[in-house]
Amino acid sequence: SFDQERLREALGGQEILTMIEVEGRPDFSITALQGGHVGVGPRSVLEEIRTNAARRGSGLDDNGALLELLDTVRPTSQVWGAVDFKTLASLMQEFARSQGKAEAVLTPPQMRSLQALAFEGTIGKKIEYRLLGVADTEAHAKTLADAARGLIALGRMGASQEGGALWLELLDGISIDQTGSAVNLRGWVLG
Repeated sequence: SFDQERLREALGGQEILTMIEVEGRPDFSITALQGGHVGVGPRSVLEEIRTNAARRGSGLDDNGALLELLDTVRPTSQVWGAVDFKTLASLMQEFARSQGKAEAVLTPPQMRSLQALAFEGTIGKKIEYRLLGVADTEAHAKTLADAARGLIALGRMGASQEGGALWLELLDGISIDQTGSAVNLRGWVLG
């Protein structure tokens, strides 16, 4: 959270300030929201966020699962956030259907099982990061965790054959564990 009054001043009293605008491309805008929060993105998205913020049940307050996931993120992290994959996948499928391309977004069940993802990171003498994925079932979470471990193992094999000491160090700094329907990936790399 930021000081709401200072944010409003920084935006020149505007509800939404467009920072970058390139013809034919999405703009980059910023807005101050209730509670001293900042929204960044295209103006049309920020207008929707501001509209929904005034109506209960139209935003994050209607997504208890995503809010629970955000509660697991350390607020002292320099970078943090969450992605609602379930809603995102639904929107992608809806868009593809409207374009007559429903088959283009078919994904394996294991990928469709990922419901949401939280992330956090701190940057100092070493860069530390954490990803927390939530699957729809414990069995799917185990499959996702095993797949992530497999990718790490393949990376280690390739790095050891090519003599990539830095790559190996990066991969050695990653740990993956799974509890219930949650998959937790932690890692670090020297800055």
